[in-house]
Formats: sequence, structure tokens, C-alpha cells
Amino acid sequence: MPAALRITLTTQEHQTLKELEVAECVPRRTKQRATALRLNAKGGKVKAIADYLGWAQSTVRQTIHRWNHHGLAGLWEAKGRGRKPSWTSQDWEALEQWLQEPRSISSRQLSQRWAKQRQVFVGAEQVRRILKKKWRWKRFRKKPPVPKNPELKAAKKRDLQTLKLWAQEDLITLLYLDESGCCSESPLYYGYSPIGQQKSISQRSRKGRRVNIMGVWEQDNRFEYTLKVGTYNANSYLRFMEWQAQKAMKRLFETGKPTVIIHSGRFNPSCQGS
Repeated sequence: MPAALRITLTTQEHQTLKELEVAECVPRRTKQRATALRLNAKGGKVKAIADYLGWAQSTVRQTIHRWNHHGLAGLWEAKGRGRKPSWTSQDWEALEQWLQEPRSISSRQLSQRWAKQRQVFVGAEQVRRILKKKWRWKRFRKKPPVPKNPELKAAKKRDLQTLKLWAQEDLITLLYLDESGCCSESPLYYGYSPIGQQKSISQRSRKGRRVNIMGVWEQDNRFEYTLKVGTYNANSYLRFMEWQAQKAMKRLFETGKPTVIIHSGRFNPSCQGS
């Protein structure tokens, strides 16, 4: 019967092996070897460790011998082992360029595009494992389609402060208009972004019908709205504003205060053909 194998780990070695087990950039086999060594140092027998990891007992013994002869370096495979990559550095650069495009693209789409344009035949799961080293699948940020002019933005901010002051002094009725809605599909976009960064894409219109709400809000007073299935167009927008104009005219006769409606910067209906 083979003699029992047992290793002794220092506090530093135990901590190093524990960190290797949860490190993301470490191969799976290396993590398993670190687990086997820690279990053996705690008193685990070769058979119990083999059953826990799904290994043969000879593999556990080989791992312990590699640790005794090579130390920490014995946890990694020597260079030249394993299947060689089927892609080149130029193929990888092309893949990273596709990931920089302002759109959401999945690992399956990348796999198909790699095969079609670069003749690199790799499955979607393998693409995910490759990207895991430098990229993460996460939500994209949305940014306005057109950058705002800083001077124009500052001027509008000053106008807004003036209107708020007039409203506080009860000189005008100040209303805020905005439009929103919900789709049958999620409006969030996900894709691959470099580790530690978040990719941004421009806002764009979504196809399909959705439930929309357009409303005006007066601070600490009231909120009036209309609902519509589908996108608000020029005609529906003008009907809503006509309704508000009639109420503003009535308010002017009763109180003598004009009404000012501030539009949200995101809402800009087209008035072509109206």
C-alpha cells in the first residue's frame, strides 16, 4: 500500500494558495491543484481529495510531488502543453476592434463574424473564455446623440433660474413638460466592455409599439397627462399643447399670470407635415 503523503504549509503559502483558488486570471487546473494542496495540508487523504475533485488518486499524488519538487511553479503547466490557439494576434486585434463598435454584440455573433471574415472557427463558449481575461459583459451607458453646446447650455440654465424666481414670486405659472414610455422589450443594452470601464452608446429610437405618457407638472401643485399607444407624433403633440393653451388662457383671465412650459431636452417632436 502506498505511503500516506502529507505536506506542511506556512501561513504565507496557505494564503497564496487560497488566493489562487479565487483568482480570475488563473487556469482552472491550477486552481484545483491549489485546492488539493490545501486539503492535504489540513489532513485530507489522497482518496478523499480525489473523490472531492473528481480526479484519479494518481493525479493527486502527482500534484503533491510537483509541489515538493517545484514549489509554487509546479501548479502551472509547462509551456507548449495543450492545444495551440487557432487565431493569430491580427485576428485578436480584429476582434477587439469589433468590440469597440457602438453596438451590442454577443459572443455568438463574434464567433460567427470571426468565422466569416477571418476564417477562425471558435465556438461561442470559447469566445467567452477568451474575452474573460480582459473584458466583462455589462450594461452600456446611454449618451445624448448630439453633444450639447456649453454656451447654449449655460444660457438655458440662466433662463431656467430666472423662470424659477418668477414662479416663486407668483408672477408666472411654471410647468414642466416631459414624455416617457415603456416597451415590451428592455430598453437597456448589454455588451462587452474592457475591465474597469463602461462602454457608452448613442441613444436611438426603438422599433415597435409602446405605451407612452406625456405630462406637465407644476411643482407642489398638480400633474396632468395623456396616455398613448405608440410614439407621440406632431399631431398628438399639437393636440396636447392646444389643450394646455386653453387652460393657460383661462388661468390668465382668472389670475392675470401667464403660463410658461419648459420642455425636456430629450423630447423634440417632428412637426413636418403638420
